Formats: sequence, C-alpha cells, structure tokens
Amino acid sequence: MVKNRILIAAGLLFAASPVDAQVTRPGELVDRIVAVVQGEPVLASDLDALSATLARQGEEIADPSELLERKIEDILIATQAQKLGIRTTDRELDERMSLIAEQNGISRDELVDAVANEYGISIAEYRELLREQMLRQQIIQAEIESLVNLDRADLLAFMKSNPAEFGTPPSVRMRVRNVSSADLRESGVVCEPSKCDGELSGEAAAELFQGQPAIEVSWADLEQVIQEWVGTMAKPEDIRIFPAGVGNWLVIEFQENIPGRLRPLAEVEEQVRARVHRQKLEIAFRQWLTDLKSAAWIERYEQP
Repeated sequence: MVKNRILIAAGLLFAASPVDAQVTRPGELVDRIVAVVQGEPVLASDLDALSATLARQGEEIADPSELLERKIEDILIATQAQKLGIRTTDRELDERMSLIAEQNGISRDELVDAVANEYGISIAEYRELLREQMLRQQIIQAEIESLVNLDRADLLAFMKSNPAEFGTPPSVRMRVRNVSSADLRESGVVCEPSKCDGELSGEAAAELFQGQPAIEVSWADLEQVIQEWVGTMAKPEDIRIFPAGVGNWLVIEFQENIPGRLRPLAEVEEQVRARVHRQKLEIAFRQWLTDLKSAAWIERYEQP
C-alpha cells in the first residue's frame, strides 16, 4: 500500500497541462464556443473538463477568464511544439513513468493504481498528462533555456532575500556564569529573591569570570529581559545579574552584538543556483507565453 500521496510529476518545472475531454448530457445543449485560438474553437465543455482535471490534481481555478487563459496557453504551446517539431514518443512516456515510480519507491503497476485511486485519472489520461508536461519542458529547453543567464549578483541577491535559509541570525557575544547567592555575597553583592544590591567590582568580576570563555548566543535564544538590556543599554564589558531560579543567578558580561550575516556562497552555491535558475526560467516562460499570445489570432467571447 502506498502511504503518501503520489508525486505524479518527475523533475518538471511547471504545473501540468490537464487532459481535455468533451462533456455532454443527453437531450441537453451544453456547448458553445467561448473563444477561437488560431482558428481552433474553444468550447464551454473544454473549460469544464479542464476545471475538473485541475480539481483532481488539487488545483482550483474558479475564475472563468483565468480558466480560459490557461486553455489558450495549452493550445498555443501545442501549436508551437508542432512548429518546432517537438514531440514525445511512447517510449519516452514509458521511461518517465518508470522514473516517477522509482522516485516514489513503487512499481509501475502500483503507480497506475495509486494515480487512479488518488486522482481519479485513467492510465490513458495520465499518459496524456505526462505528455503535456514533457512538452512544456521540451519547449523550455528549446526556446527559453538559452535566454536565462545567472551571475554572482543574482545569487547573492537571492540569498539576501531569504536570510532564514542562507544566513546566520543576529547573535550576542557574552560571558556567562551561573552562581549562587553565597558566591555573589563573597564578591560583595547581596541578593534577595528577585534582585541584587551592589555591583561587581572590576577585581571581583575578573575573578568571577577567570578562565570563562566568551560564547555566542543567538538573539532569538535570549530571554526577553536580557534582550531588553542588551538592546537598549548594554555596553562592552557591562555586567548584569539576572535571577535564574531560587538562590541562583546568571551573571552576564556583555561583549558585542553580532549582526546577522550571509553564509559563504561557496557553501550553498549549488542549491542557490538551482533555485535562482528555476525562478528565472519561470519568469522567462511567462513572458514567452505573453509574447506568444500577443502575436496569435485569439478571439474571446462571453464567458460561461
């Protein structure tokens, strides 16, 4: 049994182009032309089929105008692929299905069963869906790939816009000692349950922190009272005492704030380059589609 929802695409860049189907009801007229694309009519039932197939894949498009644009793009992509001599053979489809099955850790037969159970798609519909996906990928490789260039500035800009993934958070360098009230009393500081009277002298502080190395603590890991002290009034070598449970205290010597910084590009370049390349491909692909529609003969009629 397949426990997880099946990944029905293998390494594809963009959303699938759904399978078309004619929807009719006996004795009832349901079809009408909603657009003509390069002389090819688009029927209301085409949009119904498109919407149903998208829904089976977990994608909802409620706006009829948006649904029509999706259908127009499918027609133009198919037409352009034909002009370029791009086609997907049955053997290539078989290889893609084997790859998808391998990625999901299942057999080909299990893949077919899982797709039918989870998406309600027959094997014929599924193969047509894969064919359309592969067609888009081939067009991207033929028409768009050469237009996408990456340089170091692109990679660094992407890292800066995603600091949680590719950066280190702000931190504070400090020395910290966890001591008892008795230890502080020996240093000339008398502590009550919630506060301490007196300050550590330079000599007493030096003795208390002798041999204690500085540590770097993420800003997010500091308690709020320590954040307020560090953020508003602490200066290098300032010392403050904070309660840390009954009879125990944290003695903190602040040293410096360390701002967040990017990780070295060399450590993450492969990952960043792949993400930026995909992002630029998507932008270029959308622009290519926009230009394709601008140059095409398209007549849009009243939406259903």
